[in-house]
Amino acid sequence: MKHEGEIVGYLPDGSLNIRILRHSACDSCRAHAFCFPEKEETLLVNALPDDHDLAVGDTVWVTGCATEHRTAAVWFYVIPLILIVGILAIALHQGISEPVSILMALAVLPPYLLVLRLVDKRKTGRIVFRARRKLRHD
Repeated sequence: MKHEGEIVGYLPDGSLNIRILRHSACDSCRAHAFCFPEKEETLLVNALPDDHDLAVGDTVWVTGCATEHRTAAVWFYVIPLILIVGILAIALHQGISEPVSILMALAVLPPYLLVLRLVDKRKTGRIVFRARRKLRHD
């Protein structure tokens, strides 16, 4: 993943707050739905600077590695799917009706997302984006 962005500020921990703009090419990318929520034109991300002389307003490349994307996919897609299917299977095995089983399986998502939100620091500590100055020939 490599996106062009603009530095909009610094955070107290030394990382950068970067605004990534959606381009027309984003719509043709098969993964664009994962980068931007629907109808959003900008996305704010935090990234570690590769250069220490970056300033607010500089244009940078924001990159992330495949390992970090796999980690995010596990947290946000694989684990919730396992929870839903597991609870649905257990509920149906216990003889609970299908509609109630489905509601029970879906009811696990809000608490799971709340837990993710509460451990956000640990989770985002593993998913790191880096910002590198965009050169004229890039």
